Amino acid sequence: MITEREQIIDQAFHHTENQYVIKRLLIGKTWMQAMGIGGTGEWHSTAKGIEYKGGLITLSEIYARLENYKKPEKKCNIQLTMF
Repeated sequence: MITEREQIIDQAFHHTENQYVIKRLLIGKTWMQAMGIGGTGEWHSTAKGIEYKGGLITLSEIYARLENYKKPEKKCNIQLTMF
């Protein structure tokens, strides 16, 4: 079972559709490059992590949660030929 803090991290990872926060983090982008500043009424992303309930979910907690996600596979650039 995941903790409430892990749930908030997951929400941040999936917060903005097509922003690809997890993918960006897995390829080496920083938290700010991947997420930027934003959030909901419940939490807010900053350069130091995620502000939540008057406290801070640290970058180390965010990166530890990221370990639960797989690195994206490389795309195969195969060119199809039509006959």
